[in-house]
Amino acid sequence: MVILLVPDPLSSNVYAASAATVIKSQFNLQGIYYDKEGNLFTLEQNYKNNVSMIFYNHDGYRELLLKDTDIGHQGFGVSTLEHNSAWYILTGMKKSGLHILLYKLKNKNKPIKYRIKLFPDSFTPGNETMPALSDDGRFIFARGRSKDGQMFIRAFDTPNTYSVLKDINNIDLSDNYLYQWPISSRIASNAIGSLQPLQAIASNGHDVALMFGNARLTPKVIYFYTVNGELKRIDTRVTPGIEDAMVFSQQNFYEPEGLSYQKNRLKILITYAKGINKRNVIYNYIK
Repeated sequence: MVILLVPDPLSSNVYAASAATVIKSQFNLQGIYYDKEGNLFTLEQNYKNNVSMIFYNHDGYRELLLKDTDIGHQGFGVSTLEHNSAWYILTGMKKSGLHILLYKLKNKNKPIKYRIKLFPDSFTPGNETMPALSDDGRFIFARGRSKDGQMFIRAFDTPNTYSVLKDINNIDLSDNYLYQWPISSRIASNAIGSLQPLQAIASNGHDVALMFGNARLTPKVIYFYTVNGELKRIDTRVTPGIEDAMVFSQQNFYEPEGLSYQKNRLKILITYAKGINKRNVIYNYIK
């Protein structure tokens, strides 16, 4: 089920609060993406009917671009090609550790949906690929796992990926990656051994940021790499909005949900909770 360009009928909106951007939504936010013009898109999930949605957020309003039950839990990107005549929306594929989905949305026509294989059968089909599009549109990054549990990041050339979108809806690019590098299993745990899952990937076309963290009221971690996998630095004290969470959250719930570059400035989506109410805030990353 796919729906294109439907005005959001809800009271959800977006507004700036000092250096932060608050996103009000009745759905669960799972990711953010800023395109090269600085437009903000969000990945959101409605757990009641098991559907994921992509919203375009602009001028205090929100527009539903796409919803589909096949969209994965985390990771997406949005770009325009063909003289801005078409949208391309990249997402993970639900319950697939090998594939991504790519939707071509043009005018009011029914979206074309492609399933693209990025990892070979020697990788585990579980988990999800968490794809990310660099904000300049040049690269696609995705996470895969070998069957012995080793995590890898792969980088793909975006124009090459789009060039194969012909009449074939199932595409295999698992041998066509530019770069691949392993992620140490130690990264997924903090100093006391608590699980620190990978929450988001972001890139400005030069650096690749991988954000790890759980929902506890503790600092998160970002690893910064070059696009070919060279580790540049590690920030183990990522705490945007932690003071707000201390005041607002009764459950000490402080989870990093999204990461994206906006015109070369890194932004982090943090969710914290008070009872059944959640607050979704985008903060500037500060070194």
